[in-house]
Amino acid sequence: MKLVTYNIHYGVGLDARYDVGRIADAVRGADVIALQEVTRANPKNGGRDMVADLGEALPDYFAVYGSNFEADAGSRLENGRAITTTFQLGNMVLSRTPIHLSRNLLLPRSRSVEAMNFQRGALEALIETPLGPIRFYSIHLDHRSPVEPPEPDPLSAPASVEIPARGRRALRRRRDRLAGPALSRSFRRHGRLQHAGRIAGTCRTRRPA
Repeated sequence: MKLVTYNIHYGVGLDARYDVGRIADAVRGADVIALQEVTRANPKNGGRDMVADLGEALPDYFAVYGSNFEADAGSRLENGRAITTTFQLGNMVLSRTPIHLSRNLLLPRSRSVEAMNFQRGALEALIETPLGPIRFYSIHLDHRSPVEPPEPDPLSAPASVEIPARGRRALRRRRDRLAGPALSRSFRRHGRLQHAGRIAGTCRTRRPA
């Protein structure tokens, strides 16, 4: 299978032009495409509905979209009718084969005051493949602000803190229950880590034992 991940930056290139057609040309032919920074009603690209534009540019692909961040972008009263305009920023997955289901997973984020930190997410899509159903993820990560310290993970406790084996097993069972049903043990993640001017791509595959 050919897999592609691409942060499309609102559809605006280095020449400052919005052009979904050239994005489609760059990814066309892949079996699964993971896109990040897909927007609706974004003033930086003229308020285009990128989900609709990408659907038109790649009509032979099945697609799902997950919005991670939303904000009012000029809602108003017009001739006595409320017109809602919402800016959305999220991820998208496109596939040559049907997508059985999808869900948008908002990643952990604590409050920051001095620095802006957009909500990030992972869009999960369960896709039929020649190997059977596989979960694919389109993920957009970023660095954590210095004023937003990471929360401690009880499953990765420091050596000075001892958690009994039985307690660790209970925590894992609780975490697994919260994660939802295990529809497929096979998965592949595609995404972008945005960190202080550096970009690091990540990809991991897992298959059943």
